[in-house]
Amino acid sequence: MHTRQLWREAVKPDVNLGDAQPGPSPHKITHGAAQRVLAAMKIERGASTFLELGSGHCLVCFSAVLDHGASSARGIELRALPCEWAKEALARLKRSTPVPLDIEFACGDLVALLAAPDRPSATHIYAFDFDYPPEVLYAIATYLYLERDAWRVFASANDAKDWLCVLREMRAPGHVLDFFERHFRERRTHYSVTLAGGANARHTIYLFDNERHASETVVAPPPPLPVETGVASAAMIRV
Repeated sequence: MHTRQLWREAVKPDVNLGDAQPGPSPHKITHGAAQRVLAAMKIERGASTFLELGSGHCLVCFSAVLDHGASSARGIELRALPCEWAKEALARLKRSTPVPLDIEFACGDLVALLAAPDRPSATHIYAFDFDYPPEVLYAIATYLYLERDAWRVFASANDAKDWLCVLREMRAPGHVLDFFERHFRERRTHYSVTLAGGANARHTIYLFDNERHASETVVAPPPPLPVETGVASAAMIRV
């Protein structure tokens, strides 16, 4: 089954389980948008591991493995019904796919799961977190600090200033702030993504590289700043 077919099924109102309002979820990015963001994350086929925070129907998890070659994918979602849909979709995929699929979903509170001793670990982390409350963003930030030796690339709907504001608002310890100020590098290329289900809203996805692994991460260097202005303009990709 092609991942595009999974997207078509998941945006139908009758499988839009657990959303606050009837109809297609306002929080799903389109299949094309997900493909571009995942490609920009530079997943290494057969080597990278993927984690989606607030995974909904876990569509991006499926795509990370099936389309981009991540060796494994984990999704964390609070709502039980979308997780059940994802598990049923995974069962169908396993019956039709000859190769093993290392994809798992955890249904529960994101804050608690990220703080647990057996919290998941990954090299590539994605969070479509444009409307997450400060306490959840703080939990993600704390997790990124705790897992600083593991992750390479993080994709978020919040930019570097947003993350620092959350950390200061939540009175983060100095060593956590120091990590974000020194090692949390925002790329100059951003992605403007369209939402699925006919929604008109767009959101920007920001990509971050973990500077602790700068020598290991296969990422093209950013372009030099224009001499005449000293300001680099962000490249926007519309999908």
